[in-house]
Amino acid sequence: MRGKLFGIALLATIATALYTQRKRLQDLLVSVPAGAVVGSRPRTAGRLSPDVTFVEFDNDQLIEIKGIGAKTAERLTEAGIHTFAQLADLGPEHLAQLLTPLPPGADPASWVEQARTLAVERAASARADTPSDGR
Repeated sequence: MRGKLFGIALLATIATALYTQRKRLQDLLVSVPAGAVVGSRPRTAGRLSPDVTFVEFDNDQLIEIKGIGAKTAERLTEAGIHTFAQLADLGPEHLAQLLTPLPPGADPASWVEQARTLAVERAASARADTPSDGR
């Protein structure tokens, strides 16, 4: 009998903890724009400045960057680069190493700068689209 009571109490404690975590996640997700990829911590643009925060979106089209075509975008995706923020975090040298051999006329420094601009614009747009309710 005592073992059953202990088991019931343990299950009740676990259920309460799960409910609390679920509620925290729901509250957190209310403040995240639609289409954003939620990670364990916000990505920051370390090379830009520590006060700029990027929100990663799962629908960034890398071919929007001048000089990146479908094949290069595919190679970037295969290398794990899916968003403007991820591309912006790379240095031009690292990007060149990642894509060796580079396509003719490639300008990795320009790609990184364009990605930074697009990532900041997307983050600003997301903040503007997110209603502020005092939280």
